[in-house]
Amino acid sequence: MINEMEKNKTMSKMSDLEFDKNSVEMMRYRNNKLAYNLGLGGLAFGVLASFIVLNSMAAITVQVILCIFLNIFMLLSGFLACERTKTYSRKGSIFLGVLGGINILQIFWLPLTIITTYNKWNSMTDLNEKGTYGRENVGTVITEGGANSIHWLSTNGNFRGILAIVFLVISAAFFISASVIGVMKSNKLNNYLNSLKVEKK
Repeated sequence: MINEMEKNKTMSKMSDLEFDKNSVEMMRYRNNKLAYNLGLGGLAFGVLASFIVLNSMAAITVQVILCIFLNIFMLLSGFLACERTKTYSRKGSIFLGVLGGINILQIFWLPLTIITTYNKWNSMTDLNEKGTYGRENVGTVITEGGANSIHWLSTNGNFRGILAIVFLVISAAFFISASVIGVMKSNKLNNYLNSLKVEKK
């Protein structure tokens, strides 16, 4: 009776081991879709955040130009990193984590700038000073509204800044999740492939 229980236990362990080997073996022929999709989600929410930011500031400022260049870099490098992560690239996965970190840093830049400039503009009483400050810092969709305003997006600068922060946080969470999953699966596959090389020797 005891021998039979030990035998069943041993067979159970072997089947678990074989199942694990089979699952890793299948990774050689299947893409890392979960990390890839999370990475694309990070890109999508990053684009939404940048859309809100660019739509909420004066058209031609140094900050807007820097934001445009940063977002071009994020889109191109992010898409390339997603493609590499899909094929279990460890470097591509780590880079997605870096992009997540950049999005976290962005929270303390443009969204907060929108909130502070809007509140300063909103508190001004001198109409001439308010108009000049608005043209130089605050987007016309906020200062003028009307035909220039996007109907589904409030002209309130605080709302826009907070919404941009929320989208950046979601984007960062997606990027970091994709990075962690990508690195874990990449390490698992590489360890398995290395073990096959050792067995061949």
